[in-house]
Amino acid sequence: MSSSDQSSNSHDFLESSAHLVAWPGTTKPLSIETLIAKMCAEFVRRETKDVDAAINLTLEQLVRINNVSRCYILEFKPGQTLLGQQTHEWILPGLTSRMSEFQSIPLADFMTELKMLRDGMPLAINDIHALSPEHKLSRPFQDSPTRSVLLVPMIAADQLIGVIGLSANHPVIWQPQTIQLLTIVGEMIAGALEKRQLDQKLESRLRFEKFIAELGVNLIHSETEDLDAKIKSSIGFIGEYLEADRCYIMMASKEKDLVNVTHEWTRDGIPAVIDKLQQIPIGPNSYTVRQLDQGKVVTIPDVELLPPEAESLKLIMRAIGTKASAYFPMMYHEKWIGSLGVAFVRTPRSISPDDLSLLVLITQMFVNAFQRKEMEDKLRASEQRFRLMLEAITEYGYDWDIPSGNVFYTRRSMQSARPDRQEYNGNLKDWCKSIHPDDFDRVQKVLNEHLEGRSRFYEVEYRMKYVGVPDYRWVLDRGMVVQRNDKGEPLRFLGAELDIHDSRQIQEERERLIAELASKNQELEQFTYTVSHDLKSPLITISGFIGALKEDLKSGNEELIYDAIAEIQNATVKMRLLLDQLLDLSRIGRVSGKIVPIAIHELVSEALRSVDGPLKAKSIQVDLQPLPGTVEGDRVRLQEVFQNVFENAIKFCSPTGGRICVSAIKSGGEITISIRDNGIGIDPVYHEKIFGLFEKLDPMSEGTGIGLSLCRRIIEHHGGKIWVESTGVGRGTSMKIRLKAISGRHEKTETTTD
Repeated sequence: MSSSDQSSNSHDFLESSAHLVAWPGTTKPLSIETLIAKMCAEFVRRETKDVDAAINLTLEQLVRINNVSRCYILEFKPGQTLLGQQTHEWILPGLTSRMSEFQSIPLADFMTELKMLRDGMPLAINDIHALSPEHKLSRPFQDSPTRSVLLVPMIAADQLIGVIGLSANHPVIWQPQTIQLLTIVGEMIAGALEKRQLDQKLESRLRFEKFIAELGVNLIHSETEDLDAKIKSSIGFIGEYLEADRCYIMMASKEKDLVNVTHEWTRDGIPAVIDKLQQIPIGPNSYTVRQLDQGKVVTIPDVELLPPEAESLKLIMRAIGTKASAYFPMMYHEKWIGSLGVAFVRTPRSISPDDLSLLVLITQMFVNAFQRKEMEDKLRASEQRFRLMLEAITEYGYDWDIPSGNVFYTRRSMQSARPDRQEYNGNLKDWCKSIHPDDFDRVQKVLNEHLEGRSRFYEVEYRMKYVGVPDYRWVLDRGMVVQRNDKGEPLRFLGAELDIHDSRQIQEERERLIAELASKNQELEQFTYTVSHDLKSPLITISGFIGALKEDLKSGNEELIYDAIAEIQNATVKMRLLLDQLLDLSRIGRVSGKIVPIAIHELVSEALRSVDGPLKAKSIQVDLQPLPGTVEGDRVRLQEVFQNVFENAIKFCSPTGGRICVSAIKSGGEITISIRDNGIGIDPVYHEKIFGLFEKLDPMSEGTGIGLSLCRRIIEHHGGKIWVESTGVGRGTSMKIRLKAISGRHEKTETTTD
């Protein structure tokens, strides 16, 4: 029948009012066009999941309209080998279902008829009994009461997805009108089935993509011992999604000459073959290995179509009943280590390009999981070796689980002669508390640098407080991170502590002595140079005036003789003062008086009494603030320091309205005394120079230039510090003296204003 004839007949059929039937829920007969509209509305009204109900209702109407026994639908699946799967049927009451009539018909027997259906042509048999018993179309109905059959193709997206059929238990001459009605209804049902199939595929695809998104996280966070179970459940999900019959993982040997299946999933009713696929020999140039080794996916949509070079593969696949398969390479550092395999046993079929891409991604996730498992196995073995080594070489080996903060100490450290480990064993916080406060920031800095990956090893020396030991002891702590997660965050740290307290003290004492010797040598060198230079001055003076005295004696000038003698005497006094002060300076640190507690206000008061005359002579006012605290030292020497400082303050104080302010601050076990004048001040560039030997900013001023150098030696010998503060010339000077404070009976203060 041509398309124009069909159109004409369709018009005649739809316009005919002879075909009137009732729709469920109505009493008035409906025309065919109204009935078709009702059917169409039924498919539109119902959701995809309820499409079966609409199909069954439609099939019922077709049976009643055409006065037949049965109406049914056969759906075709890609790659099927049988004629079709009967999915829907409606029969007249009292009749027996015939849903199995087409279920077991081999597809190969009806290729001609199948081509007709694909081309959109119906298949009509008016009377099956009119066919010979040997005719292929009569064979399915030999034991059936069916006498007449009409099959109309259902086509969607240019693909034959099934047929809609009518059967009668009596001969029927199938009219064009009936064929057209069935064609229209078939198109509606095909559209509904196609939409449902697309929705199902979309839902399945979304579930699969969600599975992939969660797979990476599950594999990363799963415990190593749970990894095999995770992978097996994952390949099962893959197999279900692809409607495959078998999904498995095979791993290659290091030499790539053997493969072993390590994980397998099979569909219900499909036998497992994991035991058969062990130690399978392969060659580097075999059909699959050659491609897998290059990182290529190998797809085999039909085993029987494999080329001759893959004959050995074909034999293996035949032996395990595989009709089609695909292999996805597992690549690690660009080397093939194994494959993810998908097999189809029931029928040959291929995998869509989109699904191939997703399976490549999943395969790489499996590679990462296997590599993590391998690394963790190696890490456990390495940790065991490391612990055994720590047991053998050190008493203080430890294993730190960073996320939890738990610390495991080696057996020898727990059984050590020192019971102190019990205080913080297994607890990082207690370890932190045991570190000396002055060392903590430094230790934390070194440790953090290593934990962040900025150093290869952790190594630091610090002081630690042990239980039962009154003092801190020096330890050498070494270790390294041996495990990190995928983000690079540290998980496990192994290390060892070594008690180096005794050797550290010896080293510190050695370094102190070396530094002290270097300082003494430098000081001696400067002292020798300075003494030789400054002692020459009075000697030159004496020598010069002795020569002048000789001349004066010859001339008999008595006045000049007495002047020369006076200058010689002054130079001699100056030399004696220099020698006395140099001797005094050399004795500091070697010869000292009795060490006693001294109240600061007593030292200051005694020093002020010794300079009372010069203070009154210059009318200098002294503002004496509270002076708390007590120090311990040589009273004579310390009084000498304060007297020298007061003499300098008086010497350089303002000639009019001179003022000296004395104050003290006690803080942190130390006392800082400040003696400030309102005199000429000192340029900051000379703040350190004035403490040098024979240093005088004003060469014409009184004194030898040894006083402040002597003061510094005395204060340093007492473990203190002396320095000067002044913002510049004309802004006054503040001399600061810092000494260690002690608790004592002299904790009283005095305030005096002169």
